[in-house]
Amino acid sequence: MKKLVVLLVSCSMFLAACGGNSGTSNPVGPNIDLAELEAIKIDQIKFTGGTDDDQDLIPEAALYIRCATNNVDMACSGSSQGLDIVKKSGVVYGRIDAHFVGVEGAPDTNCSDVQLVFVEKDSGDCPKPIAADDDIVWTSNTLSLDEEGTGSLLKSKIVSDDGGVMAYLIGPSDEQASDLVLSTTPLAENKLMLDQLYFKSPQIEGKGATFKVWVRDELNEIRCEASFDGTSGVAQEDIIYGNLGIELLDKDGVSCAVTDENKLTKVKVYFYISVDDKTYSTEEETTLVDLVDNDGGREEFGENGEDGFVRFYPVEGVE
Repeated sequence: MKKLVVLLVSCSMFLAACGGNSGTSNPVGPNIDLAELEAIKIDQIKFTGGTDDDQDLIPEAALYIRCATNNVDMACSGSSQGLDIVKKSGVVYGRIDAHFVGVEGAPDTNCSDVQLVFVEKDSGDCPKPIAADDDIVWTSNTLSLDEEGTGSLLKSKIVSDDGGVMAYLIGPSDEQASDLVLSTTPLAENKLMLDQLYFKSPQIEGKGATFKVWVRDELNEIRCEASFDGTSGVAQEDIIYGNLGIELLDKDGVSCAVTDENKLTKVKVYFYISVDDKTYSTEEETTLVDLVDNDGGREEFGENGEDGFVRFYPVEGVE
C-alpha cells in the first residue's frame, strides 16, 4: 500500500526533478512559518497514478510542504494525519479534515512561496521525509498566502491540467466545504453512472459495509440499480466521495440509458447501507433526464439532504 504526498517545493527544483508546472521564482507572499502550515487543513483531495508496482493498487497518500526559497520540506500530512481515507486512485475525497505536522529533521525556517507536489509513497510515511523510492506524480505551480491569509494556497482548487490530481486546502477558521470543488466531466456515452455520494451515518469503518443505489419509477419498479462495497473507495461516513464511476444496470444487466422514450419517466432515488440495514430515499420525484442533464443538482436524502445525497454523471447532449 502507498501514500499520497503533496509537497511544497521551489519551482526551479521541481521542474528539474519532477517535471511539474513552472511558477514565478520571485517571492510574492508574506513569510509562512511551521506553526501556520500546521494550522492548514486538507479539505479535499484526488490522487491518480503511482500505484503500478502495488499489488492492491491502493495509493498511500501524503502531502508535503516545501519552502520555495530554500527547498526545505517543512510540513507533511500522511496516513496518521488523516490521508488514510484515500483508498482508491482517481476518487475524489471531500470533508476529510487532514492536518499537517513538521517533517522529521527539518530545520527551523520560514518561507513565502511554496508548491504542492503529489507523491505516492513507497518509503516511510509522514513525518519521514520524501525518499528516492517514492513516486512523484505531479507538481503544482508556485503558491502563496496573501496578507489576509488566503492567497492561492488556501480555498483555491489546485488541480493538474488533466484533472488527475487535485487538492483544496482551508485555514483553521474555515468551514469544511459542503460540496466538491472539482467539476465533473460529462459522459460522452449515454448511461447512468454514480458520480458522487455522501452519507452522514452510520459508522462503517472496518465493518465490511456494502451499498446499493437504485432508481424506482412511479409504479415502484426498479429501473436501474448498482451494488458496491469498500473496493469502490467508499470507506468512511461523513465524507463526500466523487468520481466513483459506478454504473447502474437495468433488470437485464444492461447499462441504463436515458432515451427520448424514457427520459420523462418519474423516478425516486434510493440508497441502502448494510451496516444499519436502512434505506434512504429522495423526498421528491424527479425524471430520468433530470438525473443526467448537467444542471449541477443532486438527489438529496432526508429533509434538505440531512441524511446525505447522490449525484450522477451528466451526459453530453441529453436534455
